[in-house]
Amino acid sequence: MRRSFLIAMMLLASAGLSAQTHRRIPPVPFMGAPATGGCPIGFSVERRSATGLVETKEAAEKHRGRSALEVKLGGKGAAEIVSAEVTVHGYSAKLRVLPVATESDASERFTISGAAAELLVREIWMHRVNTVSWVDLDKVAYADGTVWQASANARCKAVPSNFLLVGAR
Repeated sequence: MRRSFLIAMMLLASAGLSAQTHRRIPPVPFMGAPATGGCPIGFSVERRSATGLVETKEAAEKHRGRSALEVKLGGKGAAEIVSAEVTVHGYSAKLRVLPVATESDASERFTISGAAAELLVREIWMHRVNTVSWVDLDKVAYADGTVWQASANARCKAVPSNFLLVGAR
């Protein structure tokens, strides 16, 4: 009986090995989120926390309890950007009763500007939006004088990750 058990185990093991070496399946590349298709430049947003910032007393009072976002526009090889207008959509800090509302109830518009550069990175602080759902890119002004404006056919939207870095060294 012991010998038949050993033979059965060897047959099962060899069947498993041959199944693993039968065909080679190529690795599948990881695909990110689909592009919106209407963005003229690279556009991303990341949540920021006030706890990791070194602030003066006045700045700390100014931003206490507010949400922040880091907005990145452009990228290597992009046309130089002078300014951009973005609209932040999300939820206000008002109390809610379950079920939670599915549509955002707050939005804020910001103008981001700086010296002409391929990559424009700015931090914005919300006053009316407590929880950010998404950010629309409404307008981009370039150093050469051209302007891109969002339209019904060309929308550009960025969704921040739910990951929030609270403390780092």
